[in-house]
This record gives sequence, C-alpha cells and structure tokens, in this order.
Amino acid sequence: MEASPVRVVGTLRKTPWQRFDRLQRTAARLRPASAGQPKGVFRFRRHEDLDLWTANLRRRN
Repeated sequence: MEASPVRVVGTLRKTPWQRFDRLQRTAARLRPASAGQPKGVFRFRRHEDLDLWTANLRRRN
C-alpha cells in the first residue's frame, strides 16, 4: 500500500502575533464601547452607595 502525499490547502502568510493582533482588533470592533466594568479603584462610604452605583451601571449596559 502506497502512502498518499500530504496535501497543503493553504498557507499562513502572517506570524502568530499578527494573526492574534487582527483577532483582538476585530473583537474590539464587535464589542460595544460601554461593555464591561469601568477600570480603576472605586471607594464608597456605604454599601448602599455601592449598590446604587452597581444598579446604575447594569442599567446602562
């Protein structure tokens, strides 16, 4: 029985980092601008203030 030759359908012309960069840019374009939590440290005087802030944040998204 003869081994069949390996067939190459296409080639990758870019490095893995270039492909990863393109994937990240595409994901950023598809994601809405207001998605996720705001970055940073937030301090609240009371737990009620935190609850109110969190509720408003969820309502916006």
